[in-house]
Amino acid sequence: ESEDKANDQLDTVNLEKSLSVYFDASISVLVFITLMYLAFHNKREAARMQSKFVSPANFAVEVTGLPKQGITEDEVKEWFTENFGEIAQISFAREFDGTLGIYADQAELMQQIKKEERRCQLKGEETSKKLEKLKTK
Repeated sequence: ESEDKANDQLDTVNLEKSLSVYFDASISVLVFITLMYLAFHNKREAARMQSKFVSPANFAVEVTGLPKQGITEDEVKEWFTENFGEIAQISFAREFDGTLGIYADQAELMQQIKKEERRCQLKGEETSKKLEKLKTK
C-alpha cells in the first residue's frame, strides 16, 4: 500500500514536471512568434513611414570638382537648371586650405576657457592650473 502511494506521488511529480516543460516550451514558442511578428511589422512600418515623409536628403546632391575660384552659386544653379530642371537651392561648402579647421579649433579652445572660468568662478577661485594652461595654448 505504501508502495502504491509512493508510485502515485511519483506519477504526480512526473506529470507536474511534464506539464511544466510543455508550458515552458509553449510560452517560449509564443514569445518567439511574437518577436518574429514584431520584427516583420517594424520593418514594414519603417518602410511605410520612410515613403510617407520627404526630407531634403531625398533631393540633395553633392557636386565635387568645381573650380576653387571664379565660379558663383548663380552660375552653378543656372547650369544645373538648364541640364536637369528646376533647382531649389545651391550652397557652396569650400575648404580654405585648412583654415576652417583652425577656426573650429580656436572656437573649441574658447569654449573650454569659458567653461573653466565659470568653474573657477563657482568655486570662488581666481584661476586654476587648467585655465592657465588653456590660455597659453
